Parts: sequence; structure tokens; C-alpha cells
Amino acid sequence: MWEQLNVALSFKTDTIWILNVGDLKTLEIALEYFLDIAYDAPRWPRTSLTEYLAARAERDFGVEGDAAKEVADIIGTYSIYASRRKAELVDSDTFSILNYNE
Repeated sequence: MWEQLNVALSFKTDTIWILNVGDLKTLEIALEYFLDIAYDAPRWPRTSLTEYLAARAERDFGVEGDAAKEVADIIGTYSIYASRRKAELVDSDTFSILNYNE
């Protein structure tokens, strides 16, 4: 996502951006990050994801310092695992219709 924003910013195409939000439920953090970059790109450089997640942990959970960094690490790690299960990769054999305890 940052790659596309970086290209747009480098060509000074920052007057209007259109964001296809599609399915919002699993993408709240990514969409908010995108919008925060769009609003203030210099504040959130390419390497700012961990800092961003820590700031979000402080805001959402009221934790500070090392606790915020630990929450940011957990969110970042979870995001990597969660991104592997995409709607387009789920088919009729992905989940059992007989075993509901999986």
C-alpha cells in the first residue's frame, strides 16, 4: 500500500485520492493507516508501521512505552497470519460442514 502512495506522492498527484474500501471489517487498521498517510505523509514515512501501531495501541488500549510496543508487535504479527486467509482463497473444502469444532 505504501508503494502506491509513495509513487503518487513522488509524482505530486496528491490533490485527490480514491480509496476502494471493499470489505472493511478486517481492514480497519490498514485503511486508517492509509488515510493517515494520505492526510499527513511526512508524519508517517515508509518505515513507520511499528511506530504507527504503537501510537494506535496507546490510543485504543491506553497503554504506554514498552507495553505499547508489545501490543504493536502482537498486532503486526497477527496481521501477517490473518492476511494469509483471503476470501478469494476460501473454497468449499476450506471448512468442514460436518466438524463444527475446527
